[in-house]
Amino acid sequence: MKNIKPALFSFSTITTALLLNFTAQADEIEKIVITASHINRDLPAETSIKVTDPDLASWLNSVPGANINRNGPLTGIAQYRGLFGDRVATTLNGHTIIGAGPNAMDSPLSYGPTFLVQSMTVYQGVAPVSAGINTLGGAVAVKTLKAETDNSRHWQANGQLRSAYRDNNSASTFSGLTNISKQKFALLAYADWQNANDKESGDNITLLPTRYKRNQAGADIRYFYNSLGSDAEMGISFHYTDTQDAGTPALPMDIKSIVGKQISIAGRNEINNLQVNFQLGYLDSVHAMDNFSLRGNNIAGSFKRNDASANTIDFKVTAEKNAWILGIDGYFSDHDSIITSPNNGKFNVLNFNNVRDQQLSIFAQRQTQLSSLKVDTGLRVKQIYANSGEINHHMAMMNTAIKNLKNQFNQSDRSVRDTLVDFSLNASLPLFTHTKSTETILTLSGGIKQRAPSYQERYLWLPMESTGGLADGKTYIGNINLTAETAYQSDIGFQVSQSNWEFSVHGFYHKIHNYIQGIASTNINANKVANMMTGNLPLHYANVDAKLYGSDGQISYRLNNEWQIAAIVSYVRGKRDDINDNLYRIAPLNGQIKLSYQTITKQNSNLQTNLMFIVNDAQTRVSTTNNEQQTAGYGVINTDLSYELTDALVLKAGVDNLLNRNYKNHLGGYNRVNNSEIAVMSRLPSQGRTLWGEFNYYF
Repeated sequence: MKNIKPALFSFSTITTALLLNFTAQADEIEKIVITASHINRDLPAETSIKVTDPDLASWLNSVPGANINRNGPLTGIAQYRGLFGDRVATTLNGHTIIGAGPNAMDSPLSYGPTFLVQSMTVYQGVAPVSAGINTLGGAVAVKTLKAETDNSRHWQANGQLRSAYRDNNSASTFSGLTNISKQKFALLAYADWQNANDKESGDNITLLPTRYKRNQAGADIRYFYNSLGSDAEMGISFHYTDTQDAGTPALPMDIKSIVGKQISIAGRNEINNLQVNFQLGYLDSVHAMDNFSLRGNNIAGSFKRNDASANTIDFKVTAEKNAWILGIDGYFSDHDSIITSPNNGKFNVLNFNNVRDQQLSIFAQRQTQLSSLKVDTGLRVKQIYANSGEINHHMAMMNTAIKNLKNQFNQSDRSVRDTLVDFSLNASLPLFTHTKSTETILTLSGGIKQRAPSYQERYLWLPMESTGGLADGKTYIGNINLTAETAYQSDIGFQVSQSNWEFSVHGFYHKIHNYIQGIASTNINANKVANMMTGNLPLHYANVDAKLYGSDGQISYRLNNEWQIAAIVSYVRGKRDDINDNLYRIAPLNGQIKLSYQTITKQNSNLQTNLMFIVNDAQTRVSTTNNEQQTAGYGVINTDLSYELTDALVLKAGVDNLLNRNYKNHLGGYNRVNNSEIAVMSRLPSQGRTLWGEFNYYF
């Protein structure tokens, strides 16, 4: 086994890690790989980051073009170039993650523990078809550490202990992992405990509720062997997540509990230069949420609880040889959701009942070399099946509008089958070389991507906010007859790399036919019910036309062996084409500048410090359909320090929001809590000044 040694240093953010290896990546589809420091990972200082954030989604903040829809501290939803939610293929170790929460409280990235992550990959431009089943909005691939062995005849063991603390919300984290191996066998075991109180904004307002508690544990067992003269392996993994009492102030309810159990069997083998990889996964998730436990709701008659569950089986088999990748993958997911009231035994709303969401897919991808031009093309065919059981409502016998909605849904043909096709093309062409150490590359990407409607968009039969985390305060009603979205995508990129500096810029344009968007409801019964419940009319999921365009870029410059400066910038514009309106919840023009200093010894770096400036422009181009509010621009300064006392001990500390700026992130949502210092449906402020420290011990 490799020597037990931490990665040299971990940045407090990702910016510098993104600005590397353009030349090396020219031989494959362009992507950004974010890596984390762990045992058995001897990474250069520029490619590692710290992992103290409770939510893995936080790592996306420094990816050009990417951002986060934040409804709570543990509920980050990936956004890439203005598209988010089900449109972005988010995989964990190759598995499609589908949570139980109909409002994405257990978003896919919440199932990826930060302390265990080995890397996160974000595909730039048009994502290849091999990156996931639904890549219309891009692709994010997370890989976690797996058990390793060095074939020693004696038992080997190493590991890491980590403890971290943040003062703003008294957030504490303690985690540990160990790798045990002998010859062809290896076991990785881990556990993590997280706990935090409510956080405070820059003007000392307590954000209720933003507390959380989450425990995670698991193991990975690997067997390595030789098959027909080639290395092969088999493994089985288990991961357990237990989230308790976690606030989501941008949603109508908070997390009471989320219990997730993941099991995965995976392996790889090589036969006559044919590399075969396979995996089979199962996720059982049970989710409870309510509107009274954490947010001080004292109106007993309004107490509501939602119990939801989801079971997902997913699989993937790929075969790679020469320049070809062939694969088959898919998932089978079932959803249930029932709403009750603890002080009204008769209250019972069957929100989603035995909803089936199934997708089967085959794909092929090939890389072609035409002189200096490299072209990667891919085709994916998807077979979609969706269905729902009958629903019910305790007031169906007393309220004519609810009865009509119930009967209309139950008497309809709820079974949907469809065949969709994705196509991607990515090309790179070296333009000219100034010197042996300088290279300029032009990248061109195009694609046609299709996405089937989500189960919420199809089967939300009663005006409610079970909308996959939209968090706009509107109630919605679904549409079984929705047409799949079709996006025509294009991207052009320009990259220059030299020994001490790198530069990249991309421009993109997406035209989306049948974009799924809420529009004013014309359903008389739905309008009556929504007006009775909320005093406002609902939105009805429908197909419209839309477009998104913009640009993102990054640059880094190494001043000398000790100093480096890096920056990124992202801009996206989203518009409806059927009416004069903007798309909802799109980040404004934003960027980051980072200055880094590190001391160098003969063997490693032992001190590093970073100063980061984060800037967001005002967002005035908002969606009138969603009653979206404008936000002001702001700037925030973060700083951090990392010191390697010994090969086994690394200390880190820093300050986020150094000047205690009171600001509101455009993607942070609106307050839905009545008993709060913040008015209902006002923008939620971000966290104020936060001092943090982290202790890492490697053994």
